[in-house]
Amino acid sequence: MIAEDVEEQIGQFSFQPLTSPATGRLLYEFASRGGVEEILELGCAHGTSTAYLAAALEAKGAGLVRTFDREDARDRDPNLFTVLKHVGVGHRVKPILSRSSYTWELMRLVEERTEGEVTHPLFDFCFLDGAHTWETDGLAFLLVDRLMQPDRWIVFDDVNWTLGSSPTLRDTSRVKALAPEERTTPHVRKIIDLLVRPLGYEVRFLGNSACAYKAGGEPGMRRHHDDFDEIAAAQPELVRRLALGSVRRPGMGRPAMRSS
Repeated sequence: MIAEDVEEQIGQFSFQPLTSPATGRLLYEFASRGGVEEILELGCAHGTSTAYLAAALEAKGAGLVRTFDREDARDRDPNLFTVLKHVGVGHRVKPILSRSSYTWELMRLVEERTEGEVTHPLFDFCFLDGAHTWETDGLAFLLVDRLMQPDRWIVFDDVNWTLGSSPTLRDTSRVKALAPEERTTPHVRKIIDLLVRPLGYEVRFLGNSACAYKAGGEPGMRRHHDDFDEIAAAQPELVRRLALGSVRRPGMGRPAMRSS
């Protein structure tokens, strides 16, 4: 199954996907890389991005996407389960839905994989597209970092998004009660500047997305370091589409998740 197949299948629904075809294609390309089998997704919403990730694994015949979101994701129309069944990739996905936030579920996963003071990493790729807030996704990134294999990539979505610009959130009492700085600051970009880069990640911005490379591992181990450049060189039209899509389209905000 190729990325265009996923776009065609998603287009048969009447909803407005929160993940654009260009971002979906970027995720597909990263997930298609050799050695990428364990994928983490934070924030699935309708399951559009999940379908692209799972389709890339299906094309390789191996791998699993673990996608985390809140229980109310079941109430979306269509929801994750409907979309994955329609695309035919549900067997490549393990959904983990919680009442509050994925940070608690990530804590459980870190706990499971920690022996003494050593956490054994699990994931080969991560797409972080959930709460978009400092309090939730700042902690989420630090937990994800513990679970990420070295020489791997994390893609952050909505690096320019703000609570105050969201059509679905800006007029809520919760957002109105925030200080102006908290409403107008792009929280994801703060996470990248103050948490991601100081941990040694190399960051490449592409429109409204940021791709962060985690080095480390055995000396000279940089098998995946050039993945971004190789994708960009092979897909110039994709790069152009992503660069043009620097702002999320109106109506595409989503409720922020609370930290647990």
